[in-house]
Amino acid sequence: MTRPSQWHRPAAHTGPKPDYAPRQQHTLTLPNTAASVTLARRTAQMAFTTWGLPTTSTIDAALLITTELVANTVRHAARSPQLDLTITLETHQLTVAVHDEDPVLPPWPPTATTPGGLRVLANLVHQCGGQLDLRPDFAGRGKTVRAALPRTPS
Repeated sequence: MTRPSQWHRPAAHTGPKPDYAPRQQHTLTLPNTAASVTLARRTAQMAFTTWGLPTTSTIDAALLITTELVANTVRHAARSPQLDLTITLETHQLTVAVHDEDPVLPPWPPTATTPGGLRVLANLVHQCGGQLDLRPDFAGRGKTVRAALPRTPS
C-alpha cells in the first residue's frame, strides 16, 4: 500500500464572505387537527433557531403566518386528512407554505371584504413586504398557500 507523501488540503477562503447561502428547508407532515397548529409553530421556531436566525420582526411575522396558515387549513380543509408544512430559507427570502388535499379553493385573491383569517394573513404578509400566493394542484386534489417574506442576509 502506498501512501501519498502530501495530503491535498483546500486553501482557506480569505476573501469577502459570499452573498449567497445554501438553501435550507424543513418539511413536516401533520394530521389535519387543531393540535397541529401548536406543533407547526414550535417546529418553525426550532427551524429558525437551528438556522441561526436572530429574532426579528420578520421572524415574529413568520411564526404568526405559520400559525395562521395551519389554523386556516384545519378550519377550512376538512376533506384533507393531513397537511404539509414547508419552511424554506434562502438568501433573500423566507417562505412558509402549507399544502392540503382538499380541492375547495379559498376566495382568491384576498381582499378587504374577504372574511376571517385569510384577510388577516394577506394583510400581515403585505405589511412585511412579502407575497401571498395560492397554487392549486395540477390534478385538482388540493392546494398550497405560500407566504414569501423578504429577509436581509446575515
